[in-house]
Amino acid sequence: MEAQSLECLPKIDLEDVPKDLLDFELSHEQHDQLTIFHHACFTNHIIFASLIFDLPYICQNDLPYVQLLISLLPEMGAGGRDYKENLEYINAFLGDFSCSLNLYPQVIDPNHVKPGFGFRGKALSRHSDKLFALFKDICRSPDLEDQGRIKEVILQIYT
Repeated sequence: MEAQSLECLPKIDLEDVPKDLLDFELSHEQHDQLTIFHHACFTNHIIFASLIFDLPYICQNDLPYVQLLISLLPEMGAGGRDYKENLEYINAFLGDFSCSLNLYPQVIDPNHVKPGFGFRGKALSRHSDKLFALFKDICRSPDLEDQGRIKEVILQIYT
């Protein structure tokens, strides 16, 4: 294999980096128990959304099961769709969908972190209804009865 010259890479100097930072104002709305944070910026008509839930205390022995659930949810059916239909739905309407566990530093004390569970997704703005419908379906009616699919996903994780 022939080594490529670094001369083919674009070069930038420190002067090329803007000194002024863009400030995106964060708006905050409260709808019953739902807190919504939003900021407007140009994204080529792509919606980026996260739905985050605080996690209660979970004993250390149960943490692997929480991670297993996070790994299973995007691979299972939801909203009356089996896993194949759900994956087709995701591929047809969304640019990305995932579940995750995160630690969120707190504003009052950045040394204190709060665990959270969440969904993230992106879609063209014309498909934003499909993204939020999937969030709702995964929250309200995930299909965790398909034991064959659960076994298949666990074997994929193991491999």
